[in-house]
Amino acid sequence: MGGFNGSGTYVRYYNWTADASNAIPIMASRMDTEDNGFATALTNCITRDGQGVPSANISWNNHKLTSLSDAVDPQDALNQRAGDARYAPIQYRAYKTTDEPRNTNIIPANDGALVINSLPAGTYKIEASIFCGSLGGAGLRAQFAFSGTTTQSAMAYIQYAGGGSFGNYSQGTLTTTFFYATLSTGSFININGTIVVSVSGNLAFQWAQNASSGSNTTIFAGSFLKLEKLV
Repeated sequence: MGGFNGSGTYVRYYNWTADASNAIPIMASRMDTEDNGFATALTNCITRDGQGVPSANISWNNHKLTSLSDAVDPQDALNQRAGDARYAPIQYRAYKTTDEPRNTNIIPANDGALVINSLPAGTYKIEASIFCGSLGGAGLRAQFAFSGTTTQSAMAYIQYAGGGSFGNYSQGTLTTTFFYATLSTGSFININGTIVVSVSGNLAFQWAQNASSGSNTTIFAGSFLKLEKLV
């Protein structure tokens, strides 16, 4: 019996060379059977232009579907890009890999690493941990600066002194300047808040000494800034 064998291999009904060897003449009935088998098999195939569609679940035998377009309708299959966009949180991160000391200046300026460029419109959760220290009572003065437009923001700043003791707490908006008159060498500041961006721009953590001193105030490697898009 010809046709597909159940494992995806097509088996012919007849062999014309074998017919000739066995002195079987050309017969319309045998030609029709063979060609009808081809027609039936082709009708069972998935066609490139979408005319033929699956009639049962299909195993892809551990192979990938490649170059799959982005999903649009609820029952569309997801490619990785569409899946990431739908389910994976959109995050922007900045991480400090080297210590950065500053002295004799009380005007906050952009940190050398804690800057996120081209932040698009949206609502974001802001999280940062600033590891810092100073000598000689120089302290820290810090703030955020955004070059685009925000319509709403709320920030909270919690300082922990060296040894794990609680320092102080303050709150404000994105551009509120916060001050720490003294910092031990093992201080860190946790920052949490939200920001609503209406016009894209660059977000920068800015800082300087709170009181000008020849002794350094330092933001240490390991400090980070992270934003996660909520809406």
